[in-house]
Amino acid sequence: MIADVVVVMAVVPKTDSAKGGITAFICPMDTPGITVAHRNEFMGLRGIENSVTEFRDVFIPRANVIAGFSNPAISAFYILAIGLLCLHLYHGLWSMFQSLGLSHPRYTPKLKQGAAVFAILIAIGNCSIPIAVMVGLVK
Repeated sequence: MIADVVVVMAVVPKTDSAKGGITAFICPMDTPGITVAHRNEFMGLRGIENSVTEFRDVFIPRANVIAGFSNPAISAFYILAIGLLCLHLYHGLWSMFQSLGLSHPRYTPKLKQGAAVFAILIAIGNCSIPIAVMVGLVK
């Protein structure tokens, strides 16, 4: 299944009317200027569809930044997806150390704990965006 609408996080420039920084917004894939340069292929059950997507001179209305996360269903799905992604990140981090030969009864608990802390911090940071919109901190 290919997505018709995606949530994009991007660095936006600082201007006279905007403070710049990282923001999230909803973007229909049929927006002019968006092209899929390459669809990635994965082995296995093909459970992941992703691509290299290019944005050239794409205009995103301000409402798409806020309106998306104002919908509780979209925010809930986003938070769930971030939670699942961070579980994967946690597993990947400590598995990386295991693959590097650092699997030892003395080190493994600390590596797992460090991976968990890192994944939790990433989850908190990413989940703060829709939560800030939902509680009215971002208008």
